[in-house]
Amino acid sequence: MTAEGEAGAAAAPEAGLPAADPVEGEPPGDPVDEDPLSDPVEGEALSYPVEGEALSYPVEGEPPGDPVEGEPPAELADADPAGEDPAGADALAADPAARVADGIAHLEQAIAVFAEAAGSADSDIVPLAVELLARTLPLCERDEESAWAWQHGLAHPDPAVAAAVRERLRRAFGGGGTPREPSWWEGFVESAVCHSTLPLLTNEVFGALDHMYALAAVPLARGGARTRELRDVLAQAVRVPAGYAWGGDLLASFRARFRDITGSDTEAFPADWPAG
Repeated sequence: MTAEGEAGAAAAPEAGLPAADPVEGEPPGDPVDEDPLSDPVEGEALSYPVEGEALSYPVEGEPPGDPVEGEPPAELADADPAGEDPAGADALAADPAARVADGIAHLEQAIAVFAEAAGSADSDIVPLAVELLARTLPLCERDEESAWAWQHGLAHPDPAVAAAVRERLRRAFGGGGTPREPSWWEGFVESAVCHSTLPLLTNEVFGALDHMYALAAVPLARGGARTRELRDVLAQAVRVPAGYAWGGDLLASFRARFRDITGSDTEAFPADWPAG
């Protein structure tokens, strides 16, 4: 080759001719500084998702595995080249409902296991199993069975187990764990928790309180009420709880407290007091 030919060949890369493809197996050359976002070299740890590509998630029930090098994600393998994948879209749309159904199936399995444990002879585990069973059943809209589970535990032939079940049932009643005399209303709260009617009881109590407050507050807000009018208002307010299942116990509690505070015999009250 002449001297001119050798000079031309040496100048070709500088004139902008494309560089030769790297030979397979050879280490890559140094990255070009002018292109910091160029595709990563095979084997490097850092990679970026392709813009617009959906993130893949493991299939439910299967452990996640490392993707095979060179294979597209499973959800993209059958995708339409034009970007339309109606089958995949339908599956994705139905996925939330499928997940909820799967969760309910797991709850049913848990209920069966808890019921078996609650019927065992292990006095240490029965109270816990009864509580788990009774609190899980309402999640599957099986409130009557939940009440039966609590009642069955409270009526357990072993007094220690029955007491432990009652303690778990009343755990959220407050009191800080300090032994004390139970209040008259705790039986109603216990029954409401047992039968999943606690919101109904709460609604009744607030309704009665609202009614009593309104009766007492109106003459106070008006001012200048006469003694007879105030007496009538108080009588109406005291009668409000009589319309509820817990009204009789409230009256009995008042009679006891009145007797303790005043030393008076409450038998002097009319039999239908405060209705009379």
